[in-house]
Amino acid sequence: MTYRKIAFILGGYSTTSVTKQIKPYLKKYEQLLDRNLAMLEASLKRNDPDYDYITDRRTVLQEMCALRMGGEEIKMVLNQLMNLE
Repeated sequence: MTYRKIAFILGGYSTTSVTKQIKPYLKKYEQLLDRNLAMLEASLKRNDPDYDYITDRRTVLQEMCALRMGGEEIKMVLNQLMNLE
């Protein structure tokens, strides 16, 4: 269905020619996706005490709260720093 729509948008191309052109890119995308997912899973399974704080629930909540609540304060401090001579 998608290839048919792409062929219609491009005009003058058949669905098979569009499929032949897109398949190599689709395959590379799927390989990249698989590689990135494998790296993500490997990093989640890694037991490294130096990085345990990153995945700790308290750290995540603290960082999210700091980003959410501190946005205006950070902007104000940056504006004050820009006005210094």
